[in-house]
Amino acid sequence: MRFAFTIFLAAFLLFEVELILGKAVLPWYGASPSVWTTCMLFFQMTLLLGYLYAHLLVSRLSGRAQATVHVALLVASLALLLGVGLLPGNAWKPLTTDHPVRDILILLSVFIGLPFLLLSASGPLLGAWYARISQRSPYRLYAVSNAGSLLALLAYPLAVEPLVALPGQAAAWTLAYAVYCVASAACAKDAAPAPAAPAGPEPFRALWVILPATASLLLLASTNQISQEVAVSPLLWTMPLALYLLSLILTFESDRIYRRSIFIPLFLGCAAGTVWTLSPQALYHVIPAVSLQLLTLFVACMVCHGEVARLKPGISGLTGFYLAVAGGGALGGLLVTVVAPQVFDGFWELQIGLWTCAALAARQTLLDFPVSRRPAAVVAALILVAYGAALWPSLRRFSGPHVLHASRNFYGVVRVVDQGPTLVLASGSTIHGWQSKENPAQVLGYFAPESGVGRLFASLPAQRPRRVAVVGLGAGVLCAYGRKGDHFTCYEINPTVIALAAGPAAPFRFVANSPAQVEVVAGDARLSLERETDAPPYDLIVLDAFSGDAIPIHLMTREALDLYLRRLAPTGIIAANVTNRFVDLGPVLARLAAERGLTVRRVDVDVPKRSRWLFLARDPAALDMPGLGAGPGPDPSAAPLWTDAYGNVLQALEK
Repeated sequence: MRFAFTIFLAAFLLFEVELILGKAVLPWYGASPSVWTTCMLFFQMTLLLGYLYAHLLVSRLSGRAQATVHVALLVASLALLLGVGLLPGNAWKPLTTDHPVRDILILLSVFIGLPFLLLSASGPLLGAWYARISQRSPYRLYAVSNAGSLLALLAYPLAVEPLVALPGQAAAWTLAYAVYCVASAACAKDAAPAPAAPAGPEPFRALWVILPATASLLLLASTNQISQEVAVSPLLWTMPLALYLLSLILTFESDRIYRRSIFIPLFLGCAAGTVWTLSPQALYHVIPAVSLQLLTLFVACMVCHGEVARLKPGISGLTGFYLAVAGGGALGGLLVTVVAPQVFDGFWELQIGLWTCAALAARQTLLDFPVSRRPAAVVAALILVAYGAALWPSLRRFSGPHVLHASRNFYGVVRVVDQGPTLVLASGSTIHGWQSKENPAQVLGYFAPESGVGRLFASLPAQRPRRVAVVGLGAGVLCAYGRKGDHFTCYEINPTVIALAAGPAAPFRFVANSPAQVEVVAGDARLSLERETDAPPYDLIVLDAFSGDAIPIHLMTREALDLYLRRLAPTGIIAANVTNRFVDLGPVLARLAAERGLTVRRVDVDVPKRSRWLFLARDPAALDMPGLGAGPGPDPSAAPLWTDAYGNVLQALEK
């Protein structure tokens, strides 16, 4: 019981701290989906190091030496945690966005590196001690460990995040870690008198690595895909990860749950359905598409983990097996987080992972047909070719003669597309600006003169220069509304977008041709605004970061609105582009405005493009402009109140 409790607690704390620190650093990097995949890469690599530590401890040292080393490290980790703290302070906020992956990995190493390594080692190390003492199989403890992880994932978005602020979460986690240290030391005391068990000459098996790597790749690729389509938030992080862990629990708890005859055909059917989820039509049916992607992920993980569970060795090879499985998980994380952004100009890893899983499933299926393997192999090959051909169009959308530029970095995929009479700047599936080839100064799309923001600029007083802040540069279209003497400050976190809109060879010319003085500030808009303590206030703040699918929630919270108000002149206006395919952000923003006693007006037009704009002001007279043609704002009464502590984008889905 003592070993099961300690392993369960270690797994619970592992996944709880992943979500706590992921949420803490998410706003610092523009709420990019890559923040979570980078955090996951750190956790997977540290998990691998923890398993390596356990393997070396068990295979090289006596029982008493194992206990001594482990307890000493537990004491050191607890002292470090109490001295440094769990949450990074303001000094760790990034000053530049040049190396986000490196910066996040360093930050996590400093604040949670050693405690996370020791928590990671608990499963294989305590499992080996338990097996040596009891002479029983330790693999059921692996299921116990994954059950603790699953409980942590479910508890965080449902109870911890809505009810407890980040400092409280960190304090509770630190206390629980102290309990874990005591419990782990007690297990070490029990294990100390026993001699070390020889590791045994277990051969390395490639599938111990390949199968977990495929499952890990699909986990992170699916999480990336869902985050790009909906939002980046702990709730949406936990859904794929919970299914991943559930597959581990089921496959390692009993050999009777996973059946090739059931799960491999089911995977092939679900994988065929994912072809539709990757098509443009699925963008307008986000809930069915995301549901099918999650089902496919679960079934694929059942196949991968079910097959690797069939290959688990005896007790003597326990830590080596765990080490190989953790190595596979880390390999999948490296492929998604580090390799894919350098090699691909689009999000291709989900398609590659699905095809790889199908190939592995075909290989394992052939093992069940020793007599008729040749015909079965032909059928399997035909299925793989057909599936690859079906996935090909979803890869081709990032290339072709109409795509003038395509690149991928930490913040996503950016393309410049030739649409005949116009050039289009697209990020993922969202268009961030149009430029007419014939008349480059013409303003199109969400920002056209007929739109809410177009009417606003036309209605503003002309007698004095204006200071305008634009959150989200896009193609720089709003700079076309600048006049001589105006000062526009555009905040943009993606360096590729800055190069395409404001660089010396930028294809979009709105910034270069603007009569106003335009300053482009690289970095997260909220962090940049916080640093401008001595700058003059703005007459107008335009929030244009919400039209995409990955909603940056940290820019639409109560604390964010308070920051905008501090940087706004007393008679100034906040204009928010709330145009979105499936998320209705108008009531959310109206609720925030109601909390601060602001006046809200709304302008909705469908010509020439669907465009939804909200305007907020302290002074109601600031919005009483005849040319604006604004109506009353949305009803805030039923809308959720988003704060830095909690914001759930699912509450804002279009009904």
